[in-house]
Amino acid sequence: MKTWLVIDSSNLAWRAFYAMGRDLSWQGVQTGVLFGFFRDIISLRTLFGESQFVFCFDMGRSLRALKDPGYKGDRERKYEGMDQGTLRSHSEMRQQLASLRVSYLPDLGFQNVFSQDGYEADDLIAVVAQRGGAGEEFILVSSDKDLYQLLDDRVSVYNPHSKAVINKASFEDEWGLCPSQWVEVKAMAGCPTDCVPGIKGVGEKTAAKYLRGSLGVKTKAYQRIQDNQSLVDWNRELVRLPCPGVRLPQLRDDRTDMQSWMDVMQKLGMKSLVRGWM
Repeated sequence: MKTWLVIDSSNLAWRAFYAMGRDLSWQGVQTGVLFGFFRDIISLRTLFGESQFVFCFDMGRSLRALKDPGYKGDRERKYEGMDQGTLRSHSEMRQQLASLRVSYLPDLGFQNVFSQDGYEADDLIAVVAQRGGAGEEFILVSSDKDLYQLLDDRVSVYNPHSKAVINKASFEDEWGLCPSQWVEVKAMAGCPTDCVPGIKGVGEKTAAKYLRGSLGVKTKAYQRIQDNQSLVDWNRELVRLPCPGVRLPQLRDDRTDMQSWMDVMQKLGMKSLVRGWM
């Protein structure tokens, strides 16, 4: 079985940002996000063996925002209220994320570093996961629950925060649904992190009960779902993966080696990671 680790790169980078902050720099340049990201890549390789990597990045303003201007709109409002020090930290984080995509990951020999203007990493991850053939498995590395809709016999999700692997069987055991129904759950419950408003009083568990047919027909939640099908229809197009139009090349095997890894780590002053790719 050939294993592909498909990385939600922005998700992993923000994890590194909150863990490392501005604590690390090299020759006057912030490197905390890079350090945390590379350390996580080493951990993933140790955990899952010598898998092939696919790195997916957000790029530009999401096409979903053209459909719904409020989509992720709270993030812009948060930036407006930040002090200068916090804004500078976030700017440095984005610079490190861009350097991963443009320079460091290709320099390390990773062959599948993907982005497309107007699309989120989730969209690219979905296209990658849907392409697989016999003898291939895909482990999607992200804490984003939207990816549950992609689960099948070849696709699982690894949450780097909880260290849990969610596969089709464990998802079905927990939710009593098939993964494709997760789109309907999110369409009803909404997604606060993306500013997708759900039906008032209807969370993921209540939506799952409705879909299983176990939500009482006389409850307020049931009636609200019945009365808000237009909202569900609207949200469904925002939460379904992928957004149409993603164009990606075929996957290629990585060309990583110990020397390339050592060269990049030494360039960034990351002595503790120099031999991490052994």
